[in-house]
Amino acid sequence: MLKDKIQQDQIMALKSANTETLSLLRFLLSEIKNWEISTQRESTDEEIVTIIRKQVKKLEEAAVMFDRGGRKDMALDNRKQVKILSDYLPSEIADEELIRKIKQIIVENAELYKKNPKAIIGIVVGRLKSEASPSRIMTILNSL
Repeated sequence: MLKDKIQQDQIMALKSANTETLSLLRFLLSEIKNWEISTQRESTDEEIVTIIRKQVKKLEEAAVMFDRGGRKDMALDNRKQVKILSDYLPSEIADEELIRKIKQIIVENAELYKKNPKAIIGIVVGRLKSEASPSRIMTILNSL
């Protein structure tokens, strides 16, 4: 399970005195625990990936803001954290494969798509969010 891997990496960071990675993994595990407490159940790998993606998005947005504010050091720190967290995310599928899967979902839900093309967004994102980022899915959907 992904949570176990994160916990093992946390122990390795502690043993190797890698404070930056250690603090980031502690924060990530606390976010996962908070999610589990709020939902009152154990998290799945897919849910943990969603939590990690949210953290990556926050860190990327903060890095952009730090760049605008002239704080290159803080932006660099955030980008390092994004790189560490990205190691826990599954690799995304290629654009061609993503387009093929989106078209397949549209065909499966053709009746709904004819009535309201925007209604398909939730279905597509729900099915493919573990294979590609929602923003990438939206970009491809808008191009279709």
